[in-house]
Amino acid sequence: SEPPIIREETFDLVIAGTGAAGMAAALRAKLNGAEVALLEKAETVGGTTAISGGVVWAPGNAHAKAAGVEEDLDALLGYMQRSSQGRGDEALHRVYASELPRVIQFVEDALGFAFEPLLDYPDYQPELPGGRAGGRSLDNPLYDTTRLGEDRPLLRRNLVNGGAPITIGEAMRWRVFSNPFGLPYKEVAARAKAGIVHGGAALVG
Repeated sequence: SEPPIIREETFDLVIAGTGAAGMAAALRAKLNGAEVALLEKAETVGGTTAISGGVVWAPGNAHAKAAGVEEDLDALLGYMQRSSQGRGDEALHRVYASELPRVIQFVEDALGFAFEPLLDYPDYQPELPGGRAGGRSLDNPLYDTTRLGEDRPLLRRNLVNGGAPITIGEAMRWRVFSNPFGLPYKEVAARAKAGIVHGGAALVG
């Protein structure tokens, strides 16, 4: 058989994975003029982000602050260490807490959309000291996949609830979690038919 053809290319930055972190890093680097290689082992783009709810845990974000939510850094760092069962790197926790609001602002400015603050969406372990009943999470808007053109089939889809494109904010306003039959099914079905996606798939899109 023929030996494989090896193609050599040079990049400023090589990123493994097309989830939210990899995509955000690639976006930042590209806008700063870097030549970027974004690698993905799967046949679709998005990784586990694309099949997640897409909620971004962003304590101290500007939207929460505008709504009157204030963060106590020591309480936040304590919560992060407790929720990681002591296995987290405290220095990285501090970087995350200080830099993420700036990252959120960058993504919004670069892509031209605004996250929605989920003021009543609790931390995953709100019962722990430093945990909160809301104000730290952000939801991204719905996304029209027709904007991707011929690349549309490359976006990984959520096979569990991808056919019901609603934001977390809408789900909470419609009380979907306690009354799953209470949402406007015709409107949601029309969105799905038109190629609209939600959650992590929308964020990746």
